[in-house]
Amino acid sequence: MGCAHDFDQVCRRFLTTVGPTLDHCVVLVCNVEQHWVVCLLRINAWEITLFDSLPSPDRVRQLEPLSRLIPYVIAKGGYFDAKSVAPRFDRMPVVSIPTDDELVQGDVHSCGVFACMYIERMIARDFPQSSSMSDVEEYRWKIALEIFAHTDEVTS
Repeated sequence: MGCAHDFDQVCRRFLTTVGPTLDHCVVLVCNVEQHWVVCLLRINAWEITLFDSLPSPDRVRQLEPLSRLIPYVIAKGGYFDAKSVAPRFDRMPVVSIPTDDELVQGDVHSCGVFACMYIERMIARDFPQSSSMSDVEEYRWKIALEIFAHTDEVTS
């Protein structure tokens, strides 16, 4: 991946549903109640955009601790000092992407694969906008191949 400016352009192209202000983004992969989701922290917009392949009405509530913690992490990391702006400590609201705009898994154990797919969307790799379970299986193999192709041989 290139510099942050390139990432900003990618976000604008692939994440048009989350709005135009994507100058400072952080991508988090979070495990919530044994389920993987992707959160895009949009610091300038002061919100967390949630990408969830198995939407639940409770998911936003489950991310409440994160939405309260992140402002303190941002402040501790020196972001506000570097930008010469007053720190903010109010919670970052969590905005869930509508189900129609998301890839939705067809089982209960593919959330990690879908999290990877969302991240690939964010960094401009190509993958289907809709998926069947056969697409998910193919994607699993693709991930495994990428992981193990760069692994040194282990000898005993």
